[in-house]
Amino acid sequence: MCSSTPPNAEAVTSVKADDIRKLARLFAGTRGAAIYHGTCTQDQCANGSQTDRAFAILQAISGNINVPGGWVAGPRLNLSDITLPIPGTPLGAEEYPLFHQFWGRTSPYGVMNMVPESIPGKIKAFIVAGGNPLVTMPDSNALQEAFDRLDLLVVYDQFMSETARHAHYVLPSAITWKGGGLATTTTSVIACLT
Repeated sequence: MCSSTPPNAEAVTSVKADDIRKLARLFAGTRGAAIYHGTCTQDQCANGSQTDRAFAILQAISGNINVPGGWVAGPRLNLSDITLPIPGTPLGAEEYPLFHQFWGRTSPYGVMNMVPESIPGKIKAFIVAGGNPLVTMPDSNALQEAFDRLDLLVVYDQFMSETARHAHYVLPSAITWKGGGLATTTTSVIACLT
């Protein structure tokens, strides 16, 4: 039996089961409904990846992908490479050679796995932009101990996350809804903000 029923959700969230049903019917019956989740949705909580998958599935089963007003999955933007040249081989290129070979850069997850052993020998400072690696990355205890050994940890985020609590500096970022225009995520989802 499925445990994800409206009454069970009410017990966890305090949102009334009838309101959950009404919202589900409203979303399912609306042609052109969209769930906007920015580039940092997955990085803010331990269940972020599963939440992101649920959003995508909900958009798909309700017929709201690539329709006016719905979730538009556009082509990846062809942006200029603005990376700075670095001498030598980047951290993680030898340990994750296929990623480096195909993408021309190192795997961010592979690099994160190498961070604890690389501080302070190779890494002295770290900037986290819109993420919460102390919750979302593997072996968060080792990562936290490593971050605490850094000379400088800067977090740029909308939230005072677990990672931000360990930072030397926390820089506030503006939320998407404070401005208008087009927004695109790293997965090429485009939203019109007015």
